Amino acid sequence: MFIIQFEPGAHSLWNQEWMLFVEDMYQSVKWFEQLDFDVQFEYTPQTLTLRCLSYPERLSTDEARRIWQHVLGSLIADFVVDKLEDFLLVDFIQHTYGYRQLQELSRLYLYCDQLLNAREDEEDLGWLDEDQVMERKQLIYQQVYTYLSDAEALNLQGFFQFRLKAYCQKLLEAIECAIDEYVLDQEYDRFLQLLRLFVRSQMPKCALLHVVHIGQHLFHVFDQNSHPVSQEKLIERLSEWTGSFTSQDELIISALISYLPRRIILHTPCPDQPVIRTLQHIFSDRLTLCTGCEQCDQWKREIQIQSPELDYHV
Repeated sequence: MFIIQFEPGAHSLWNQEWMLFVEDMYQSVKWFEQLDFDVQFEYTPQTLTLRCLSYPERLSTDEARRIWQHVLGSLIADFVVDKLEDFLLVDFIQHTYGYRQLQELSRLYLYCDQLLNAREDEEDLGWLDEDQVMERKQLIYQQVYTYLSDAEALNLQGFFQFRLKAYCQKLLEAIECAIDEYVLDQEYDRFLQLLRLFVRSQMPKCALLHVVHIGQHLFHVFDQNSHPVSQEKLIERLSEWTGSFTSQDELIISALISYLPRRIILHTPCPDQPVIRTLQHIFSDRLTLCTGCEQCDQWKREIQIQSPELDYHV
């Protein structure tokens, strides 16, 4: 007979999610029944006991125990990653790193979720990275499987604290990366606010610029008479504002700030792209967004036949 007794431990998080764990473990009984195991389920408010009363005669004791370990290990791994991980992240962010305000918690959690679960490939952005998820589940599964080879009691809090250090470290690393991103974003937001104030405080240097956005990081600039502004001219004016830039998107932002037009018409098929939202934030009511017009189509046709030196890539 195999037996395992679960306890939640003293930590409030494990007590809060105890009933959810009990419900998940009840599924193990159904799994075992499908495998012709006779498993008894006993529950009290503070303990959950599973007893394997019998298993198929075709199996040796070692084979039956390995199935016992595998089923319980799989269920516990799924429970921790699929249902408890979000609570663990928030608990670490609050009590290990000291971020307690709702806005901080929500932003840091979203960063962590992206780091832990989203694919890095831009084409797959927003889709679940099952390899990352399975890697974390495998860390938990291996520890549970090994532990159950000779244990008859498992305290959830203690097991997490002492046996799941590798899994815990992955969560902490994600949080630390999230904090770095959060701090950088705060600094960038303050920088954009300063640019917005600068633009509002300066007199315009020209009446109008058209900015035609093609593709992800391809822009062409035209003056108020629809004449293209050459790349050389843009770089020349850019040097008056800043000597360098750290990203391609910052190049177009800096170039427009150096021109300080009274009005910008931004022609783009991608109004939700981050660089477009940034330009809207900096130039505010000076910027008008166009998502499609006859002039856009004409310029795009002209750009396709223009010589390479007239292309303004960012």
